[in-house]
Amino acid sequence: MMYKVLIVDDEPLAREYVRKIVDWDKLSLDVCAEATDGEDALMKIKACQPDIILLDMIMPLMDGLALAEFIKEHHIKTYIIIITGSDEIEYVRKSMKLDVRDYLLKPFDVEELEHALVQAKKQIQKDDMSTMRHKKSMIYNLLFNPVDENIAIAKEYFDLDKKMYFQISVMYCSKEQSRQRLIKRLRSHFSMDNSILFIKNGISQIICFYELGDKKNKTELMNRFQCFLDKYGTPLEQPLVGIGHVCDTILEIGNSYKQALEMVNNGIIFGEKGVKLYKTNPSDIAKYFYSITDLEQLLVALRSGDQQKVIMQLENIFEHLEKEKVDYEHLITISNGLMSICYSTITENTSGRYADGDSMHYNFRHKKISEIKEHVIQFYVESIKQNKTVKRTKAQKVAEDSVDFIKDNYADPALSIRMIGEALHLDISYVRRVFKKVMGKTMNNYIIELRMQKSKELLMKNVYKHSEIASMVGYIDAAYFSKSFKKYVGITPKEFEISSQYRSE
Repeated sequence: MMYKVLIVDDEPLAREYVRKIVDWDKLSLDVCAEATDGEDALMKIKACQPDIILLDMIMPLMDGLALAEFIKEHHIKTYIIIITGSDEIEYVRKSMKLDVRDYLLKPFDVEELEHALVQAKKQIQKDDMSTMRHKKSMIYNLLFNPVDENIAIAKEYFDLDKKMYFQISVMYCSKEQSRQRLIKRLRSHFSMDNSILFIKNGISQIICFYELGDKKNKTELMNRFQCFLDKYGTPLEQPLVGIGHVCDTILEIGNSYKQALEMVNNGIIFGEKGVKLYKTNPSDIAKYFYSITDLEQLLVALRSGDQQKVIMQLENIFEHLEKEKVDYEHLITISNGLMSICYSTITENTSGRYADGDSMHYNFRHKKISEIKEHVIQFYVESIKQNKTVKRTKAQKVAEDSVDFIKDNYADPALSIRMIGEALHLDISYVRRVFKKVMGKTMNNYIIELRMQKSKELLMKNVYKHSEIASMVGYIDAAYFSKSFKKYVGITPKEFEISSQYRSE
């Protein structure tokens, strides 16, 4: 990624010297503009939005201090490096109060300047990562818990009075290896696009948050994902993508998420793949879909091995299909989808092996709905019996999946046992009980231990503020983080940081 640099100096020779002595391409930097004074710089800042400003202190019209003060007052995000011939301590003191990050005294050589630029890049990258984590956390909270506190946080990132449009999509990919490849390709394909943000949710969902700007284009996101799938997707690895409506405000993204999730759930039932855009007025085909609640309860019952609940849920589903007089093609599609759900769920615990392959490829054509229902129920019952022969694998897998989810999401302040249970499609009490049995500790204790371990690792690097570390390990309140750290470790973060420095020496 190239970072943009603005050179501000009233002396042409000084600007030329800075521009020529640095190998900008080697440092992944680009001089986007030059300015002759503070007022000229304001116009250039608005035009090219530089990441770094090399700012002379003494200039006509508006000097460097006045420009730095304007930048701070208007919350312009940029990294300022002062370059000046004056070494008066008063200038230095005032500039530091204005969030100036570095100070170079003329004349300086290329090594000094390149060192300052490299440090600027590192700090920008660190700030961007911290901002991204906060933004992801804020969006996640707005999606699932849009309370006043989270709405107030949203105002820090978005001007709620400005006309802006947003859209949510949900990508579903059931196979772990395919999902990992998909995530890598998404990050690569959209790496230069700041309007798209991806958030992992559970073990099979990837939420996409899309900022459309001030133009409401209902199909833009759908077309972009279709281009992505055309480029990377293979028939076997093609994910299912549900896209919700465009929102008129950031506060409505929860509705867009629900619509996207509905398209994913319906796609799972019908065995579909590809991109599905939510429609306000669906055709009569909507009546063939059984409820998402039925599907979730079926998955929970299947994974917990509750045979009676599985049979009851399947009876409810087929009763609904029979009542709606579903046509034959849709009945076959839905029944195949139910078989696939069972097969995918069971093979999670059997390393991809399943004994009764003939049952999986049963031909539903020319069969009565009662015969189809009987076969589907029998397939589920036999699957549960087979699954019970791998109890060790099941219990350990639940614990391992929980640990994996916690390791991927420990930096999320909203992480909870409920979130983990929902991600695994398992009853919360069951997950809590199995985790403690396998791991020998409660899930809450494991989360705290992991966060504290990560905190200690970050403290030993001695490069982050304590408030930044708190955010990086899932604490919104830095004071509460310090209190928790002392309770767990026995000393404060500051004391630990100092002691780790002594040990390293």
